[in-house]
Amino acid sequence: MLPETGATPFGTGAANKGRFIMRKLWSLSFIFAFAAFAGEAPWQSDFKVDKADLASSGRNPFFVLEVGHQIVLENSKDKERLVITVLNETKTVDGVETRIVEENETKDGKQVEISRNYFAISKRDQAVYYFGEDVDMYKDGKIVSHEGAWLSGVKGAKFGLMMPGQPALKAKYYQEVAPKVAMDRAEVVSLTETVKTPAGEFKNCVKTEETTPLEPGVKEYKVYVRDIGLVQDGDLKLVKRGKGGEGEVTVLLRDVTDADLLSFFEFQLDPIANRMAAFTHKDPTDRAAFDAHWSRVRSDDRVIIKSIVFEAHVVGHVAKYERCGQPEVTYWIAKEHWGKGIATAALSEFLRLVTVRPIYGGAAKDNVASLRVLEKCGFTVVGSDSGFANARGEEIEELFLKLEADAVDQTTGRGDEVRPGRSISDSGTEWES
Repeated sequence: MLPETGATPFGTGAANKGRFIMRKLWSLSFIFAFAAFAGEAPWQSDFKVDKADLASSGRNPFFVLEVGHQIVLENSKDKERLVITVLNETKTVDGVETRIVEENETKDGKQVEISRNYFAISKRDQAVYYFGEDVDMYKDGKIVSHEGAWLSGVKGAKFGLMMPGQPALKAKYYQEVAPKVAMDRAEVVSLTETVKTPAGEFKNCVKTEETTPLEPGVKEYKVYVRDIGLVQDGDLKLVKRGKGGEGEVTVLLRDVTDADLLSFFEFQLDPIANRMAAFTHKDPTDRAAFDAHWSRVRSDDRVIIKSIVFEAHVVGHVAKYERCGQPEVTYWIAKEHWGKGIATAALSEFLRLVTVRPIYGGAAKDNVASLRVLEKCGFTVVGSDSGFANARGEEIEELFLKLEADAVDQTTGRGDEVRPGRSISDSGTEWES
C-alpha cells in the first residue's frame, strides 16, 4: 500500500528511483580510507546500541512508529503513488522485535513494488534503527524479483540508523549496511527547510541528502516534518495522512495475486454474503467455474481489479468492468469485516485510481448498506430494473447508480454496515471474451 520506487518514504533501499538497484563492488574500507584522505567526516556505520533498549513501537519527532500511522505521497505528473503504513505486525530480526512498515508503490494504477520494512526505536533517545526489508517487485501484476531485500544479521549485514533521536546538521550515517546489496546513507543538510505539498505547507523540516557508494554520483533528497514524518521524497509529495482506527479507515489497494484467490473463493461461500450480493453464480461452491472466471477477467485489459488489504489482511476486492458497454464498479467485502467502513474507503480510493467518468454501480434494492456506500462516494440513483437473483432463487429489483465527472465524494470516517455490491462473479456475458 502504499502504495510505493522513486524514493522510499522512510528512506529504505530497494529498487527504483531513490532505491539504488545497481550494486557495485565497493568495500567500506576503501570508502572510509578515501573519506579520511579527502578530509571529510566519516560516515557512521557502526551503532553501539543495547538491543534490550529497543522497542517495536514509539514516536521519534520525525519518524512515527505507531500502529495505523499512514502517509500517502504522490507525483501527479508521472502518476506515481506511494502509501506507507505502520502495520499491526512485528518480526524478530537479529534478536530484536521490529515493527513492520509496509510500502506500497504504484504507477499508472499498476503495482510496482511492495516492501515490508523492519524498524525498532530506542527507548532511551527515540533514535529509529533499520533492520532490513523484504521486497516484492512487480511487472504486469506478477512478482518478478526481490531486488534489494536484506536482513540485519544475515550474510554480514548490520542494522543502520534511519532517523536520529535529535537530528543534527551535517550528521552523516548509514541507513543500511548490507555490503553489495543495500548501502544507503543520509546526511542532514537542513533543519529549517520549508516545503509545500498538496497536504499543506510545512516549516522547520529536516532535509536529508541520500547517496550510496554502490551508485556514485546519484543523490536523492527527503524532507521530514515533526509529528508526521516524510512529506517529500524526491518528486513525491505528501497528499494525505491518517491513522486507522481513529475515525478513519486505512485500506491498501494492490494488484490481485494468485494467493488472493483462495481468500476470494472462501468469501463467496458465505450464504449471508451471497444473499445480499444476490446476483452471483448459480453454484458458489464450483471451484472450476470460479477459477475460469478469474482467469478470464485477470487477462482482460478492460478490467481493473484490486485486492483490498486491511490491517495486513486481504479482506475483499474491488473492480471496474464493462457492463452493456458502460464502465461499472463492483466490490466484495468478507462478511467478518462488515460494519468497519472498509467498502467506502476502498471504493473511494479505487475511484481515485480509475478516473473514467461517468461510471456506474448497482445493487439489490434491499442492500441498503451497499447503496449507501455508492452514495457516499458520489453516486446517484438513475434507474432500476428487475432481474433473476441466483442467490435468492427469484426475481428482485436492482437499482442503478451513476457517478458524474463533477460528483462530490462524501466519504467521512467509519461507514454503515458494509455488504457486497453486485458481485463480479455474476458477470454473465459481459465477461465473455
